[in-house]
Amino acid sequence: MASDAKKYRVQMLGGFSINCGEDMLSDTAGRMQQVWNLIEYLIVYRHKGVPQSRLIDMLWPDESSDNPANALKNLAYRARTLLCKSLPNEKEPFILFRRNSYAWNESLPCEVDIEILESAWRAANASLSELDKLDGYLAAVDIYQGDFLPKSLMEEWTISLRTYYSSIYIDCVTRAFDLLLDHDRATEAIQMCEKAVALEKFTEKMHELLIRAYMAAGDHASALKHYYYVVDLFYSEMGIKVSNQITNLYNEITKSINSIESDLEMIEEQLHEVEATPGAYYCPYEIFKNIYRIQSRFMLRSGQSFMVALISVSDKDGNPPVTAVVTEAMEELKNALTSSLRKSDIVSRFSPTQYVMLLGALTYENGQMVISRIFERFKKRSTAFGIALHYNLLPVKPVI
Repeated sequence: MASDAKKYRVQMLGGFSINCGEDMLSDTAGRMQQVWNLIEYLIVYRHKGVPQSRLIDMLWPDESSDNPANALKNLAYRARTLLCKSLPNEKEPFILFRRNSYAWNESLPCEVDIEILESAWRAANASLSELDKLDGYLAAVDIYQGDFLPKSLMEEWTISLRTYYSSIYIDCVTRAFDLLLDHDRATEAIQMCEKAVALEKFTEKMHELLIRAYMAAGDHASALKHYYYVVDLFYSEMGIKVSNQITNLYNEITKSINSIESDLEMIEEQLHEVEATPGAYYCPYEIFKNIYRIQSRFMLRSGQSFMVALISVSDKDGNPPVTAVVTEAMEELKNALTSSLRKSDIVSRFSPTQYVMLLGALTYENGQMVISRIFERFKKRSTAFGIALHYNLLPVKPVI
């Protein structure tokens, strides 16, 4: 049996690396996507040889070559060279070629995280004891560190595997959650679910479990805060509303918080904004709509005027920017908005590329000056390349 010092530990979840003792190879070392592609594919299918015809189809799906077998041979040479340079203590070849097939050398002792994850999951499902099941699910949860080969997102062969390992992780979290709550271990459930929502940001089930975990621990304030976060996240970045399951949890939270209380000062303390921040008030769009409707009802009696403004982000041609640029630009625009406006002004994210604002006691001309100030502040602070801002400004119509 190989010693631990001689064992190769391969990470594919959350990033790609091969470790052996003090030696390491990771996909952060240079732009060699096809080399990584070949190494990763051979490790995933390391228990059997891969015909060179399949590798050619995988590596160059949309390209034709006069001599694809020779191109693959050259790529395999580059992969062997990289492996030998980064893991110099190995005397045996990492990649073998025989009978028109390439293969990862199975005589090299390897631990691959995707195999350990799947094994822990299957063992937990087969266990008869609840505590054994829980230990197995928690072990699998600890192994999962993110998407399968995240730097190979565009490679077609990784898509189904990424979905598969993500589904295993979600299943383990869901099953472990129920068992943790059954054994009054809500704090552990919170820790597990906080990691889950970070790794599976747009998986609503993970957010639902985290809210339930906060509620089980009696932390209704955190449950309510996360509810608002989820509503804003799904509406602003995907343009969809949360499910009825999440909405029903909100009703449960508010019922728990609003238990019978006769002390008005205690109620006022709960209503008071504890962590007041300078600048405009930022809130989810559903809350923004309610504030807007209240102000429009109040306008006739108060004599105040309000303006509603919409700021949109685009590229220089007026098209939606690429995702990476949008994320950065929208965060910088949010900072420019909240820091430029007054505490009485309201800001919310309306869509993936738009913010809506409710501005008090302004004329149209004053509103334009406010927008200009926001644009200038964004321009000075923004590091997002090729971004253009556009706005619309209208007076709020009072409810008669």
